[in-house]
Amino acid sequence: MAGLTAGQIARVFLVGEATLAQRLVRAKRKIRDAGISLAVPADHLLPERLAGVLAVVYLIFTQGHAADADTPEYRQLREEAIRLGKLIAALMPDEPEALGLVALLLLHGSRAAARAGDVVLLDDQDRARWNHAEIAGAVGLLDRALRHGVIGRTNRRP
Repeated sequence: MAGLTAGQIARVFLVGEATLAQRLVRAKRKIRDAGISLAVPADHLLPERLAGVLAVVYLIFTQGHAADADTPEYRQLREEAIRLGKLIAALMPDEPEALGLVALLLLHGSRAAARAGDVVLLDDQDRARWNHAEIAGAVGLLDRALRHGVIGRTNRRP
């Protein structure tokens, strides 16, 4: 799913690989038996599917942001999640959830060099190693998201 192995997904969901593999088999069977189309849905159906898509993008980023994994493969996962998030935000510019997710990913990703693959408390990070352009971009996205006047999936007013 999304280029991740069953083991990588299992670690994110804190379940065993065999358990997750069985869940994937059941999900594939359910999709096949119900005749669920894997085609891109019509535009009017996109908003109802957005939460699931954003969750997958966040899953990809989370796997790439693993504290003990600062390898090219994991950096590529982070970059791909950010690319996908930006694409979704560009396709749905009036969706504050998409804007907020990209901002979150950029803020976390901007500090990757200061973490050097380890858990480093915020106060202990070398802020000169932060990507300040990504931080500025994230703040701009947050401003855009807040202008919509809703917060979170429940669309609460701030």
